[in-house]
Amino acid sequence: MQKSCCVRVTQNPGKAGHEIQSSTLELINGLVSLVHQQSMPDVAQEAMEALLCLHQPDIIELWNPEAPINTFWDVRYDTMPCTRIS
Repeated sequence: MQKSCCVRVTQNPGKAGHEIQSSTLELINGLVSLVHQQSMPDVAQEAMEALLCLHQPDIIELWNPEAPINTFWDVRYDTMPCTRIS
C-alpha cells in the first residue's frame, strides 16, 4: 500500500476525533486479522504492508488529530496480544 493510500484511508472529514479513532481501530483490526490468513499469502502480505504504512509517524497523527499519542496507545493495546514480561 502506498503512503498516499494510507493518507486517503485515514482521512475522515467532518468526523469527531473519537469517530476517526474508532474507524482507525476497525481498519487496523481488520488488517491484523488478514495477516493471519495462511490460506491467502498474497492477501496477508498486502495487509502487512498496509499496517506498516499506517504505522508511519505522520500517518499515526491522522488516526485521531485531536489526540494522536493517546490514540496510538489505545489502538496498540486493543490490537496487540497480551504478553507477559518475565
